[in-house]
Amino acid sequence: MPPRLFSNRTSVSIYVMAFVHGILLLYVIFFLPVYFQAVLGSSPSRAGVQLFPIATTIAPAAAISGVIITITGRYRIFHFLGFILMSLGCGLFALLDANSTTAAWVCYQVLFGLGNGVVYNSMIPPLLASLPPSEVATATATWTFMRSFGSIWGIAIPSAIFNDRVNHLAAQRLANNPAVEALLLNGKAYQKATAIFISSLAANVQPVVISIYVDALKVVWYVSIAFAVIGLPIALFVKGLDLSNNLETEFGMEEKKKKNGSSSMLV
Repeated sequence: MPPRLFSNRTSVSIYVMAFVHGILLLYVIFFLPVYFQAVLGSSPSRAGVQLFPIATTIAPAAAISGVIITITGRYRIFHFLGFILMSLGCGLFALLDANSTTAAWVCYQVLFGLGNGVVYNSMIPPLLASLPPSEVATATATWTFMRSFGSIWGIAIPSAIFNDRVNHLAAQRLANNPAVEALLLNGKAYQKATAIFISSLAANVQPVVISIYVDALKVVWYVSIAFAVIGLPIALFVKGLDLSNNLETEFGMEEKKKKNGSSSMLV
């Protein structure tokens, strides 16, 4: 990543935004299935289907925002709108428990998916507009790297929070049942977050274990709100630049006239 890519506040802000965006997407995708399987009792395939509200809203939201940006040339509104919607979605995820309705978790996911989608497609235009045309390839590759790098932390951070919280809650609520407590400690709770595991427990233990999952996930979602909200001040540093319709590059095809009047194409 050449230092020249970080030569202005807009490009730096977009790269930080891409990092946060990557964190949030993997954060939600990795821990909603824990809720679906351990709390709602869904199978792994069913939990995948239950993620459809996010999967089916990100792409349309990105496409619509892209069209609007192309027509109007304005993109900053989508940064603010996207992070506000993701903040609302993450905050509402903290309300999910064993009694939540299908409409609740679907609507919460739709909010998050729409927010994630509009931010996704509104980062590249200002990034490229803030840098020379010759940096298009390098700048785009760096943006992709920053999102991927954020994705790593989007798994590591909530995992650490979840495991720590489960350890604390299990020690409190399963003190009289050390055998079950041992099955959840030190990262095993994520591995055991399945309907099969929950149903294998004694009837009087199942509600206790489910409550541990619910309360541990609440803390995970509370922290996710902070990452979503952080995107708002980052967006303030992105300038409203004019988006060019012309591409200036040293690569392409050039027509060369031959003596006989015909022409050929050279790279």
